[in-house]
Amino acid sequence: MSPVRTRNVSVFDRENSLKIYEKFRTEISWQSGVYSTRHKKVTRMAYTTDPDSFNNVEIDIEIINLITTAMCALGMKNNLVGFYVNYYRDGCDWTPAHSHPENTQLIISLGATRKLRIGKKIYDLTSGDVTVFGSATHEVLMDPEVAEGRISIAAFLEK
Repeated sequence: MSPVRTRNVSVFDRENSLKIYEKFRTEISWQSGVYSTRHKKVTRMAYTTDPDSFNNVEIDIEIINLITTAMCALGMKNNLVGFYVNYYRDGCDWTPAHSHPENTQLIISLGATRKLRIGKKIYDLTSGDVTVFGSATHEVLMDPEVAEGRISIAAFLEK
C-alpha cells in the first residue's frame, strides 16, 4: 500500500470550531495524559474512550461526527479504529515525538494555533484545521508564547 501523503486543510470554520473547543474544554472529564520521564511531568491532558463502551455518549458521538465530517470532506473511506483527545492547556503542554506505524492518523485542531512537526516539516495548525498523515514521526512543539488552550482529536484509521 502506498504511503499517505500529509495533508493539512481547513475543514471547520473558525467560529464553530472555537465553540466546539470551549464546549469540550469545559464538559470533558480530562485525565492526566502521557507522563514524560525525561521532563518529570505530564505532557498534556487527555480523554479517551472505547468505541464499544462510551464514557460520555453525547461527547463521544459529537467527536465521531466531527471525525466523519472531516473524512467526508477529504474523500476518505478508511475505517475508524479509535480516537484520543488531547487538551493542551497552553504552550507549555506538548506531545513528545512518536509514531503509530499501524494506522493512518487524522488530527482535528480546535482552539489556539500550535505547531505540529510531521517528519521534518512543521505545520501551523489553526482552529478548524484537519491534518492527515501516515505513520511518520510527529510531535506538538512546546511554545511558551502561546497562552491559550488547544484541543486536538486524534483519529486512528485503518490504512
